[in-house]
Amino acid sequence: MVNHKRVERLYREEGLQVRVKRRRKLVSMARGPKAAVVTRHDRWAVDFVQDSLVGGRKFRAFAAIDVFSRECVGIEVAFDMKGERVTDAMNKFIARAGAKPHALTLDNGTEFRSHRFDEWAFQRKIRLDFIQPGKPVQNAFIESFNGSLRDECLNANWFDDLEDARRVIEAWRLEYNQVRPHSSLGHRRQLARASSAFKQILNPEDSALTAGPKNGDRSTGQPPSNSKNGRTEKGGCLRSIRAFDASLP
Repeated sequence: MVNHKRVERLYREEGLQVRVKRRRKLVSMARGPKAAVVTRHDRWAVDFVQDSLVGGRKFRAFAAIDVFSRECVGIEVAFDMKGERVTDAMNKFIARAGAKPHALTLDNGTEFRSHRFDEWAFQRKIRLDFIQPGKPVQNAFIESFNGSLRDECLNANWFDDLEDARRVIEAWRLEYNQVRPHSSLGHRRQLARASSAFKQILNPEDSALTAGPKNGDRSTGQPPSNSKNGRTEKGGCLRSIRAFDASLP
């Protein structure tokens, strides 16, 4: 055995040095507040969720939502989700939605940093807005959706195989889009790509929002309250409904 102090002395005498690995410097990009979405397909948010089958084998679910309408445009389920598979899934989502997003909000995962995905976005003229590393709150819409997906679907079901997982998750996605009420939309349902998406679900009490104050409210000049939710509706929700309906083909 050689004493460690002798090794250090020999290193100093011979002028040897241990190579220090420097941290790779990431590309610096200008960051600022994102432009507010004003219509459908202005911005989509994407992310991954992981779960496992009954046998223990893990799989991943790649989800994309429309930030404006909260519609889940698709969920791709597979064991392996690399850049090529992600681009194929995005092409499928775009074909289903009938339009491509102007921008994507996404994290710094290797699938999104791959040359294949970057080339796909460049050819499609889709802007990639990467969040800062370690700050998922900057992609809050998809994080909230992932929580709903896990609580209402993944944690509530056992999956025998991948096809079973795809079938159950797709059924939940359709329910999420067409049946489930959304607090962000005034506890109303989000009917995907229906020409009268919100008008069909405005009940007589809600229709007072467009008719102005009731006779009993003229003295105060306050808009009528929604007895279903027990609180006064704000004009912002109504403006969102009108903007969403106007953006539909």
